[in-house]
Amino acid sequence: MNSWRPRALRIAIALLPVLAFAVGTPLLNRVEPQILGIPLNLAWIILWILLTPLCLLAIERLRRSQR
Repeated sequence: MNSWRPRALRIAIALLPVLAFAVGTPLLNRVEPQILGIPLNLAWIILWILLTPLCLLAIERLRRSQR
């Protein structure tokens, strides 16, 4: 079995939050529209703070399934 595919998938999942913060934050830097009363940029940051542990959990499960 090729070991580079699961590793590449884990790396791609790990890069999701990094890219979301690095690319998404400057692109969404505006006050309007608001989501639940907070600016779009802040809602984006909060969303990815909450999704980052799920990405890490997915990476760990992939790692354990490869053993």
